[in-house]
Amino acid sequence: MFLGDGTVALLLAGVLTKNVNLASGMLIHELSVLLVILNAIRLVRYNPNTIWERLILRIPSKKEMRTLAFRRSS
Repeated sequence: MFLGDGTVALLLAGVLTKNVNLASGMLIHELSVLLVILNAIRLVRYNPNTIWERLILRIPSKKEMRTLAFRRSS
């Protein structure tokens, strides 16, 4: 989120002060959009493997998920 917003803010400031022309601004913006998309793909594919990552992210284990499902059904 910060990458995209920061790029737009810097490009807007550059255009308003006439330090960035249209073509290079569009190129920089499109490249930042690609970086945001690649980062989103990376996050979608992320799988916390260690117990510490699960504890930090508070992801329940399969056993905890079964317990939660059992509690909801009864």
